[in-house]
Amino acid sequence: MVMRDDSAKQFKAEKQLSLRFFQVGIALANDDDNIQERLSQLDDALNTLVNTPRFKYVEGRFSLTSHETRLIALVYIQTLEPDILMPYIGLSWYEQGPMLSLDKLLFLCQRGSKRELISQDVLCGQVFDWHLLQCSEKKLLTESASLHTELRQFLHTGQVTLSNEHLVKLGSSTVQDEAFTSCFNPKIDLSDSQLFELDTPDPRMAQWYTEQLALLSGADFGYFLDEQAQDLTLSEIVLSLVGLILNANSKCVFIFIEKLHATYACALRKMLECGQGAQTRLYFLL
Repeated sequence: MVMRDDSAKQFKAEKQLSLRFFQVGIALANDDDNIQERLSQLDDALNTLVNTPRFKYVEGRFSLTSHETRLIALVYIQTLEPDILMPYIGLSWYEQGPMLSLDKLLFLCQRGSKRELISQDVLCGQVFDWHLLQCSEKKLLTESASLHTELRQFLHTGQVTLSNEHLVKLGSSTVQDEAFTSCFNPKIDLSDSQLFELDTPDPRMAQWYTEQLALLSGADFGYFLDEQAQDLTLSEIVLSLVGLILNANSKCVFIFIEKLHATYACALRKMLECGQGAQTRLYFLL
């Protein structure tokens, strides 16, 4: 899936959604009779924004539903234009700040039919599994959600630059090792799985194999630092993978993780079996 960027179209859609979001707040504050019309206008503006290339790219890459993408857009526009929240301050809609609660976001996402979204377990979807939207584990309706930092960067600029402190380090050889192509030519069927355990007790050999496999496949290569891998939580691993996926820009990424906790390996396998791996094009070698 290759993204066709259209910054001008997205900028226009962002401005329109900001205006409609603000107007809904004004209508609520004044108890206007035209609230349904305002909600309909916001819904149209929301549809326009989520159908721009960057939002469609994220939706496809992380296997999101359309409602999950709409939730992302509603949180994103509040982050981008915080002044649009002014009419909501003092209303019950502005429960805990600094942004609208999940309860009110679900209302706006479905034009008032939040119960339908809750019944569809939208709060247990991929958007929260991947920590694209972040809140407490309980996902209380009265709390607000924040946007993954690197997702916000991608939606705003169309690209992600990983910081030096990022948990996954990218790097790859520029020359294919003849020993690999002649003696270790891989027999791995990449369409069969995205999580592989290498039969070697030597982590250096495993990392070399992963790096060479990435090079042979025309993919990126990444690895978790040895001293970090054993102390990471599953949430920290997933959070770091989001930036890596967006940075890779549709390329496959082979990731070497040493000493990954067995529970986390099972969780990653489950995520990949649910179809996320096919979309994100991640391959883990342990």
